[in-house]
Amino acid sequence: MPTTPKPRSREYGWQYVWAWISIGALAVGSLAPWAKSPFGTSVSGLDGSNDGWSVLGAAVIAAIVLARIQIAPGRRVIGRVFLLVLIAGLSGLVAFVDRGNVSEKKLIEVGWGLNLTLVAAISLGLAAIAVHANRRSRRGEASDIEDTPS
Repeated sequence: MPTTPKPRSREYGWQYVWAWISIGALAVGSLAPWAKSPFGTSVSGLDGSNDGWSVLGAAVIAAIVLARIQIAPGRRVIGRVFLLVLIAGLSGLVAFVDRGNVSEKKLIEVGWGLNLTLVAAISLGLAAIAVHANRRSRRGEASDIEDTPS
């Protein structure tokens, strides 16, 4: 008798929603103003060769990695989660350093996009850890169910 393949399990939970919102905020932060002058002009992360391009690229890569974790879970999830944490850390480092550089300049203020980028990077790192913790706890529940005698 032919067997039908098991459908792939898709992961949905508040941890994934949190991670997707963090990735979206990271992308928005890279597009938004990173510095502003008192004369009303502002500079976004994507103006010229600013670091916003690297943050936007990191957000795109993070989205691909998270989708891969969510749609096709497998044995290599810990590596993908580590990659998300690394992306979040590097994006946060870029925002932190740029925030310091902008703060040193007179008459220039840090824009809300740079602050959003920093917060989103921290949030993404924490969300990635929550995704991993949720997957581990669900895997433990599944093994408990399998071990239960009927």
